[in-house]
Amino acid sequence: FDFNNYQNLTDDEIIKVEDIVNKFIKEGHKVNTQVLPIEEAKKLGATALFDEKYGDMVRVVDMEVSKEFCAGTHVSNTADIKDFEIVYVESIGSGTFRCFATTGDNAKELLTLNLSNITETINTLNSKASSIVDSASKEGIKLEFKPLSIESNLKGYRFVLFVKKVLEDTKSNLHNLEIEYQNKKSQNALKSLDEYKKLIDKNAIITTTNVTDSNLLKDMAQALLNDNKLDLVMLVSVTDKVTFVCATSTKFNAGQVVKSAAQITGGNGGGKPNLAQAGGKDASKVSEALDYVKGLL
Repeated sequence: FDFNNYQNLTDDEIIKVEDIVNKFIKEGHKVNTQVLPIEEAKKLGATALFDEKYGDMVRVVDMEVSKEFCAGTHVSNTADIKDFEIVYVESIGSGTFRCFATTGDNAKELLTLNLSNITETINTLNSKASSIVDSASKEGIKLEFKPLSIESNLKGYRFVLFVKKVLEDTKSNLHNLEIEYQNKKSQNALKSLDEYKKLIDKNAIITTTNVTDSNLLKDMAQALLNDNKLDLVMLVSVTDKVTFVCATSTKFNAGQVVKSAAQITGGNGGGKPNLAQAGGKDASKVSEALDYVKGLL
């Protein structure tokens, strides 16, 4: 249904419209149609919703609670509509808006079908959360994520708002889950730093690691440097990409060290004098890069 308005409807106004329409449906108003001369139709108070050009004769639809010029077909009684549920209201032009709604016995079913893009997004987010929980479990990290249900007795636009709220809450819960996962990974990694101490050589640690998160690598490198009063810590993560992280005392410049090491593997990067990160490309050259850093000691 298209209509003119000076601005888009608020959610509360859309719900109010939906309630009014359903009230008129339940009241069972008889629908009468007449074809009348346009001037006579205007005298009866029939409304022309748009600035359209009408002929000398117009079709007037009278539902007792609404009387309009309209050429379309209609039910014989408002009760025949049974149910009315708004899916959305959108702007389709300057001052013109379109209300998209479903009607009839299967109005809720049709409404739900029209929300399938939102429910698919919710399902995708839930699947992502499930994958995070599974990955964490394999690492000995316990996480919990309870998918939110979109089952509700709400109807119409109230149900639309409910599903949209479920989407936003699911996004928020997933974000919090990701943060919790990273925090617990960091905690576990920092607890296991003792295994790196045996690698100390010439007051430095230079090694590869299976930790892939760059922020966690920086925390580990900084902690190892400070806790053991080292001159340099170089940690290298090798997956589908190569990540170099270096923490140093004033004796070395971390930015220059990671840049030179990364360039050996076809990459580049740099950073602060005391903490820096760089990316490499050729994993087969990582050993050569580490040997270069060891040669600086």
